[in-house]
Amino acid sequence: GVGVDGDGDGDDNKPLNTTSSSGTNPTKTNQPPTPIKVDITCTRLTLDEPIMRHRQNWHDVLLPRLRSFVEAVYSIRGSDEKRYGLIRAAAIASSGGDEREWWDVLINECPWLVDCDC
Repeated sequence: GVGVDGDGDGDDNKPLNTTSSSGTNPTKTNQPPTPIKVDITCTRLTLDEPIMRHRQNWHDVLLPRLRSFVEAVYSIRGSDEKRYGLIRAAAIASSGGDEREWWDVLINECPWLVDCDC
């Protein structure tokens, strides 16, 4: 039968050749990767604090905006005109051009962006 190595001899226990033409194994490195140090900070907050009202703002501001954003994504994905308009505006803005058309497209889909500190 055909073995794992595909040579037809049926010897499935032979190791596959993983060395390059120079005789070195491209999957091994000389040194282990340098570990990345990550600092995580946890801040506790009170949801019903009378000044910030996090719970109320979650329900009255954040969730409706999140829903609006998702609806905007589906609206843009469902319309070739909107999708190509956004791609064109993004290309112009990212190449150093005028960003107004980009913001106009976004604000047309998510009017609440006008009130954000973007």
